[in-house]
Amino acid sequence: MIDPLLLLVPLLVLPIVVLFRFAGCGFDGVGTLVLPAPEYADYILADPAAPPKGTVKHPEVKPNRDDVIAYWRLLEPEKVNVSGDIKTTPPAKDSKLGPGGTHGHDGIYLTEPTAFVPSTSTSPGSEFTNGEFEFNKPSLIASDPTVTCRLFKGGYVVVPADDKLYPDQFTIEAWVWPQWGPNADTNFEHTLVTAGGHYRPPLDPSPSAGFHGFSIVADRSGHWQVRFPNVGDLFSSPPLATHDKTHLAVTVAREGPLSRVRLYVNGKEVLPPSNLVFYSPPKGSRLLIGVASTQSDPMVATVPTTPVISLIQELVLHRKALSADEIENHVDINRPN
Repeated sequence: MIDPLLLLVPLLVLPIVVLFRFAGCGFDGVGTLVLPAPEYADYILADPAAPPKGTVKHPEVKPNRDDVIAYWRLLEPEKVNVSGDIKTTPPAKDSKLGPGGTHGHDGIYLTEPTAFVPSTSTSPGSEFTNGEFEFNKPSLIASDPTVTCRLFKGGYVVVPADDKLYPDQFTIEAWVWPQWGPNADTNFEHTLVTAGGHYRPPLDPSPSAGFHGFSIVADRSGHWQVRFPNVGDLFSSPPLATHDKTHLAVTVAREGPLSRVRLYVNGKEVLPPSNLVFYSPPKGSRLLIGVASTQSDPMVATVPTTPVISLIQELVLHRKALSADEIENHVDINRPN
């Protein structure tokens, strides 16, 4: 006679087998299977027709590499020859491949002291730095821990002018980790990225110069701010720039002839959107990562000022205003697997 307990053994073993089948994938607090996140760079440049390579918070949202204008991971190390007396820096590679497999918008790393601007009631101050980078800093991307990023300390990136960089609406996002000291928070501005100024773009038929472009800064009160040169600061109570790993995203969306700007911190829209404002794309202007310039005309050589003292990684420029769900996915995939 068969012992009834023996009949129950396969049923008892089956759940254990299933658990081992998904070992390493993990479970959340209620026992739901949690699959790994996609690799960060793979997700940003994903083919929307390809099957997903991991889970995201909003799986109905499909990333599309065709929406990416340029993608600077900013991971390139400094190269030193055997004797240690010659240092060279590779370009800040644009990971979005252009026609023929070329890197369409490679930037140039530059190192030079930044112009010091004293802080006054009408002008923000800027720190005088050695114009350098520090290398071999831990990656800001949890799924890519073997790479190292760099600390911007007055060194900066110039992306040569190309009108393709500046559509009428866009998103710019990056992971940052501010490293400036608490004594600098209320004295100096720190420019994450800027383009444009007061100038007349090439082939512009208008007879006089105008205001064009945008800036993303940590202002002299230590808060993240978005600025158009023709409007000024766009947010009245911007969020504090905390000294930890942070994802920033700024979207500019057209609404008729005007534009509305949104600011996201760690995947959340932290403020009501801006008022409708006029945005003029900075045609003919170079894009600066890590500094501003004292020259309002980008046709003139850059004189770097208000440097950001921060780790910067995964700076992406999109040709559309990303949705809140798309931005939240970009934060969600940066999680340990």
